[in-house]
Amino acid sequence: MKRPYRIIIVILALIFIVSVNMNLMPVINKARLEANLTRNNPLDNAPPQFVLAVNMLGGLRCLLIDMLWLRTMKLREEGKYFEMTQLYKWICELEPQIEDVWTHNAWNMAYNISFEMPYAPDRWRWIKAAIAMLRDEALKYNSKSAVIRKEIAWIYSHKIGQQWDDMHAYYKKQLALEMEQVIQTPDDIREMNKLPPINEALKNDKPLNDLYNQIKKQKFKSFSDTKNYLRKLSGEENINQDSLEKIRLLLSKEELKNNYKLNIPDMVYLMDKFGNLDWRLPDTHALYWAYEGKKYADVKSYIFYDRLIYMSLQSIYRRGSLYLVKQGDDVLYVTGPAKEFIKPMNKLYEEMFARYKNKPAMKNILSSYRYFLQEIIVLYFIYDDKTNSEKFFKIYAQKFPEHLGNMSYSQFVLKEFKETAATGNFEQIQGLIYSLIKQAYWNLALEENKLFEGYMRLAQILWNEYTISTGKSNRLKLPPFEIIKKKALDNALNAEFPRSIRKLLKTKVN
Repeated sequence: MKRPYRIIIVILALIFIVSVNMNLMPVINKARLEANLTRNNPLDNAPPQFVLAVNMLGGLRCLLIDMLWLRTMKLREEGKYFEMTQLYKWICELEPQIEDVWTHNAWNMAYNISFEMPYAPDRWRWIKAAIAMLRDEALKYNSKSAVIRKEIAWIYSHKIGQQWDDMHAYYKKQLALEMEQVIQTPDDIREMNKLPPINEALKNDKPLNDLYNQIKKQKFKSFSDTKNYLRKLSGEENINQDSLEKIRLLLSKEELKNNYKLNIPDMVYLMDKFGNLDWRLPDTHALYWAYEGKKYADVKSYIFYDRLIYMSLQSIYRRGSLYLVKQGDDVLYVTGPAKEFIKPMNKLYEEMFARYKNKPAMKNILSSYRYFLQEIIVLYFIYDDKTNSEKFFKIYAQKFPEHLGNMSYSQFVLKEFKETAATGNFEQIQGLIYSLIKQAYWNLALEENKLFEGYMRLAQILWNEYTISTGKSNRLKLPPFEIIKKKALDNALNAEFPRSIRKLLKTKVN
């Protein structure tokens, strides 16, 4: 057969395939919906590449996707992560409703590519890009996906929240500074929840509407610039301060909804359930996205989401008290225990005991609970809260008598303290040091000078020993001892100590 005829036949074949696909795909989609064979409806907002591939290739696009997928596997073996990202992007555009492509691409960006970057700001950009891709694009095409939400929770919990990456402190600090622009205090969230949508709020409020238009005229490129402008306006006498505060909350609400895809009522629900969560912490975001994912998860996979939930809350009580300290041009990120989350954490465990009774997951949950109890018994003891310390010791004795033996309460506390000091991880040691310093200041206020010196000396020894044991590892480096002292003192004087103790302590430290 001559070449021109072959070309004509190929063209005619392509025209036939395209015309058949264009006519059959609506019928096939309708049949799939009626048979309940798909979780997501056919896309109304699909990318042009997807529409073109569906109409031209129909089912044949699956072969193209398989070829691209096999190529990504080859590139992974060769360590060519940047090329993988481009192929993943093509697959997402060809079939945006394949969840695994989105999660694999996000993992590649947050873990593989970011690790190739020598500087913290570059790594942070890739991690943020991975979260944004899942949150802004993947969920746009997979609105009911539990898996994608779980992946977002995992990146917040593990990549940002834990200490496995040498530059984790930079990620935590950047997230905190970013969120601090939007949420000043946990009460902001509750106030935002009471406000109507911004268009309704502006309708019958001329001062508010004028102020909003004044801000919009500035055409700020970031919320940080908007926030700085609002701060500048707060010093002007002709500005209605009530309207200024209301517009701040309305704009913050829009920022959370549009840029972070956070649902305010769900944020309030979590705060009502667990307490005043600090949204500057990665663990709070991990907790939020794990809860969001569980809404859409199959009952059989609930355990994966529950584990993320209790891991996140556990990190929050260990380091939920955040303190950002300006040091020259930099900001130090210092955390301490937030013991107000201990009882909600215990309640969460009780809920899980009921949910997973006589199920395989129960063994791991009980093991986690045992370590939780060991930790908080010592923590309450150091805070000089013997009532709660002994209360949880009794629970421990009842639940785990085989691990207690004949030890008394005092013997148990001493043993656990020694073990934590000798083998504790970054979070445990930092929390222990912070707690010892707090107890030192408590005794200083009560004029127990020897106890003050003893607790402070013990905290300093613990800091020194841990610093020596971790060597030059930046990943496990504690904040300077003086900074931890400053955080403990500031928190004690501001809120954590009773008013009478604060008054006594002020006279001592001055």
